[in-house]
Amino acid sequence: MAKTPMSGPGRRVEGGFSLLELLIVVALLGALAWIGAQALPNWRQSPTMLRAGLSKVLQDARQQSFQSGAAVSIGCRALEEKLADLLDHKNVSAIKFRCNSAIRSSSGDDAIVFYPDGSSSGGGISFELERQQHINVDWFTGQMSWE
Repeated sequence: MAKTPMSGPGRRVEGGFSLLELLIVVALLGALAWIGAQALPNWRQSPTMLRAGLSKVLQDARQQSFQSGAAVSIGCRALEEKLADLLDHKNVSAIKFRCNSAIRSSSGDDAIVFYPDGSSSGGGISFELERQQHINVDWFTGQMSWE
């Protein structure tokens, strides 16, 4: 019968990594991934990254509506400006950006509105970079879907 190794009176020695060692490895992997992503040309300007950036703005507005208990509106011009930021203000004129909603803000801009009950005014955003990208906002659930 094999005996369990002991360290000191009545203590078992168990193998494995400490939490600190695991955190250091995860931090190093994250730093390497970030450096690698920076080395890729135009990594921020890929259609998937642009779509994810616009979706994040919409999701943040939806979350703010839940937290504040008030309707939160995000205008199509603000979404277009976010797209320009993601592109570092390069090639913005080359992208065909369209945004539509059933709601118009006081400035005359279409706006997607999120309500605290989870619904929204609904709408859609599309842009073309390499191929057509669509983000749809459901009016009933306020959820976003990509096409």
